[in-house]
Amino acid sequence: MKKVRIIFCIILLLMFYQLKSFAQQNIISIPSSDILQAGEILLKQSTDFRPFQPDAFVSLNPSIAYGIGHNINIAGGVSTVIADNTDVRGRFVVKKVFFLTEATRLTVETRINPSFQEAITPDNITYAHFSQKIKKTGTRLTAGMYIASSKDFIPDKPGAVLAFEQSTFIKNINLAMDWTSRNERYGNLGVGFKYNPAPTWSITNAVLIPNGNRGDLAFKVSISKYITPQK
Repeated sequence: MKKVRIIFCIILLLMFYQLKSFAQQNIISIPSSDILQAGEILLKQSTDFRPFQPDAFVSLNPSIAYGIGHNINIAGGVSTVIADNTDVRGRFVVKKVFFLTEATRLTVETRINPSFQEAITPDNITYAHFSQKIKKTGTRLTAGMYIASSKDFIPDKPGAVLAFEQSTFIKNINLAMDWTSRNERYGNLGVGFKYNPAPTWSITNAVLIPNGNRGDLAFKVSISKYITPQK
């Protein structure tokens, strides 16, 4: 596990290095109601890791999202889990946001994760949730559902999602929390903060607490770069 420890040390440096940052497409684990407009690009490196034994791991997840217009984003990336065995999967995402009112949005997102190592049916998960922004308090609340599958084409695992985002008196730092139900590996409570000191970068730091005994306590660091098309 020497390489896991080396990668973990690099991640710790990133956690405390104050980059200039902004918009992300996830709250912590579940999709946010943020959307890229036509031609806009979001480059992202999201890293999940557990430095403790047993089951120490590092999951590296670089991705790129692109706004195609009509409040639709498409994204692609690769997920590499480094542990006792290495697992490599793709990630393909389609996201649509409906603006119901100035403060209320409906978000629908589908993720498909094919394995690059095994000839198996890809995992997939689809989210649908409403978000409500409360301007007076700087709060955004999210609630909805998802349906997922594991190595099966037809999703058969429904669940709920909840999220809370709150601006703070500290400039460019927001609190964030999201929860995904069930005891599968994606079922957890994420609690952390977002650091947004500039309009083109963003950092999210969070702890991931599993719902049941199928998961382990882990941490997440996400760094994003937002690119607007030149006019």
